[in-house]
Amino acid sequence: RSQGSIVRVYSVEEKKSYDITDKWYNSTADTFSPDGKYIYFVSARHFHPTYGWTEWNHVYVDMDKIFVVTLQKNTPNPLIPVNDEVVYETEEKEEKEQSKEEKFAVKIDFDGLASRVVELPIEHGAYNKLTATANALYYVHDTDDGKTLHVFNMKTRRDATVAEISGYEVSAQQTKMLVASRGKFSIIDLPQGQTSVTGNLSLANMKMRLNRTKEWLQIYHEAWRTM
Repeated sequence: RSQGSIVRVYSVEEKKSYDITDKWYNSTADTFSPDGKYIYFVSARHFHPTYGWTEWNHVYVDMDKIFVVTLQKNTPNPLIPVNDEVVYETEEKEEKEQSKEEKFAVKIDFDGLASRVVELPIEHGAYNKLTATANALYYVHDTDDGKTLHVFNMKTRRDATVAEISGYEVSAQQTKMLVASRGKFSIIDLPQGQTSVTGNLSLANMKMRLNRTKEWLQIYHEAWRTM
C-alpha cells in the first residue's frame, strides 16, 4: 500500500505471505494469543470527523479501535455471551485433559477471515503495543497527557487502567512485567488492575560492550538507506 499498513502472516512451509487485514484500514500492533488461536490488532476504523477551528476541513482523531480475529472457522468468538449453565466436575476434568494433550500449532482458515473480526468493547483512541496473555490483553493508550497502560480482561470483558508508563514488556512466562516510567524501570507482578509501580531497578552496574569496528560498519550500511 502507498498509505498505512496491513497485518500479514508468513507461512514458513509454503514460503508465502497472507493478508490478515484488508487494505482499506490502517492496521498495526498485531500480536498472537498464547494458544495461537487468535490475533489481536489495532486498526483505524472509527470515522467521526470534526471541523478544525481555522482550516475549515475535516479532522479525524482517535480513530483506533482494538480488534481480535479467530484464525479457524471452528474457534469460538472470544466475546460471545457467557454460558451460565452448570458444568459437572467430570466434564471439566475431561476438557482439561483434552487441552493438555493439544499441541501448540497455528492453523489459519483464510476463507471468510474478514467476517471473523470482532471489535473489543473499548472506546476509540490512539493505541499501540498489544500483548496477549491467557485471559487478558495489555495495551498502551496514547493521549495528549502521556501514555497509560491498560488491561482488558477477556473473561469479565472489563477494561482497567494500570498506571502511567512510557513502556512495558511481559516476561516469557507471563508472570512478571518490566515497566518503564519517568526514566526508571521496575519489575512487577503481572497486573490485573490499577497498580502502584514501585521498587525501581538499580542500573548503576549496567555495562554495554561494543565492538567499535562492527558498530561503524553497521552505521555505514544503515545510513545509506536514509540518503
